[in-house]
Amino acid sequence: MTLSDDDLLTELGLSAHGSFPQDALNRGARILVRLQEAARQAICGSEKIKKITQDDDKIALTGAIADLLASQFGVVPAATVAVLIVRSGVASYCSVPWGHGVGSGINQ
Repeated sequence: MTLSDDDLLTELGLSAHGSFPQDALNRGARILVRLQEAARQAICGSEKIKKITQDDDKIALTGAIADLLASQFGVVPAATVAVLIVRSGVASYCSVPWGHGVGSGINQ
């Protein structure tokens, strides 16, 4: 969780088969966008994730999202993607299904 977003995106890009190091950051960004869209319904449909978002616990939220991504989508590295989603703001990511009043300052 201490790495920068660019470092995390690079890690994600390097985890993809056939990625070249000079292309890793852009590839990671593209992978993240696809995963965010593919997983939105599962993440935003989880009452557990909604509750943790309201409780303002970033570590528990990252773990819950990583577990969901790994188990339902086979995402590797799930923790990297989870950190990026948490940093981008889960409440705003889920604003349509949850309404605009859910979450705290860390996730908006």
